[in-house]
Amino acid sequence: MSSRRCSYRAQVLALVALAAPAGAANLPGWEDTPFLKQVVSRAAGKHRHVLVLVERGLCDGCREMRRALVSLGASDAFERARYDAAAGEGRDVARRYNVVVFPTLLLLGPDAVERDRVTGPMSAALLARRVEAIRAGRDTLDRLDRRAARRPSDLKLALRVGTGWALRGERAPAERHLRRVIEGDPDNRRGLAAPALRALGDVLHARSLGRHAEAARELGTLVKRFPRAADARKALPGLALALARSGRTPAALALLVKRAADAEGHARVARFTLELGVHEALGLEHARRATALAPRRASLWELQARLLQRLGRHGEAREAWKRVEGL
Repeated sequence: MSSRRCSYRAQVLALVALAAPAGAANLPGWEDTPFLKQVVSRAAGKHRHVLVLVERGLCDGCREMRRALVSLGASDAFERARYDAAAGEGRDVARRYNVVVFPTLLLLGPDAVERDRVTGPMSAALLARRVEAIRAGRDTLDRLDRRAARRPSDLKLALRVGTGWALRGERAPAERHLRRVIEGDPDNRRGLAAPALRALGDVLHARSLGRHAEAARELGTLVKRFPRAADARKALPGLALALARSGRTPAALALLVKRAADAEGHARVARFTLELGVHEALGLEHARRATALAPRRASLWELQARLLQRLGRHGEAREAWKRVEGL
C-alpha cells in the first residue's frame, strides 16, 4: 500500500475516533456499552446495584461528570456501565428509562428498576453523597414525593420533586408539583416559577412527551413573563425546537439569531441548524463565532466539525476535530 493511501487511511481512522464520544478509557472500572441485561444479571448475582452513565456526544457536562466519577474511584457496591444515547444499546437504555437530559447517571437496583437519577455535572464529593443516599434509600424521588405531600408550603421541595417526575416523563405528578410552584411564586421573586415553567415546557412536554405545541406555550410564557431570568435564556433551545416541531421553523431560527450575543447564543443557532438539517451554512457561521469567543470549549469545536462534515468540507472538518482532540 502506498504511503499516500496509508496516510489517508490514518486520517479517516483518526476522524472516526474523534467523532465518537469518549468512553471507557476515561472511566476506569466502567464497561463501555455492554448489554444492560447482562450487567443487571451480574449485579443480581452479586447483590449489587448498577450505576449507568448515559451521555450524548462530547457535551461539556458529560466531560465534567466523567471527571467526578473518576475521582470517586471504584466501589464493590456497584456494577458500572456507560452508554452513548445516540448509538446501539445506548438508544435502548435511554428510551427505556426516558433519559432526556445529558449526562444522566441512573442508579438501578439488581432488579433493573430505577431507584433514582442524577443529572448534570457536580463535584465528586456531592455526587458521592447523592449516590450513597439513593443507594441507601434516602432522598429517592418516591420518598421526596411523600415528604412534599406533608409539606405543601415547601416550594423548593415541590420544584425538585416535580422536575424529577418530569425527567421520568410522568406527566400527572410532574404537573401537580410544578403548577403548585408557579402559583406559589407568581412573580418569580423566589426564583422558583421560572425553573418550574422550564421544567414543564422543556423537560416534560418537549423532551419526555414530545408534545411540542404545549411545550412552545409553556416556554413562550416563561420567556415573556420572566425575560431576564436565567431559565428564560436556558429555555431558548427548547422553545426554538418546540416551535420548529410545531411547523414554525423560520420563527424559531429568527428567535435564536436575535438572541445570539455570546458564545452560547451562537452555539444555540448552530445546534439548531445541525439538529433540524436546515440552513447549515448559517449554522457554521455562528459555530465559528462561538469558537472565536470560547476557543477552549471542545463541544463548540465538535459542533463546527459536524457542520463542516454536513456541508461536505471534510478537510476543514478534520482540522476542527484535531482541535477537539487537543482539548
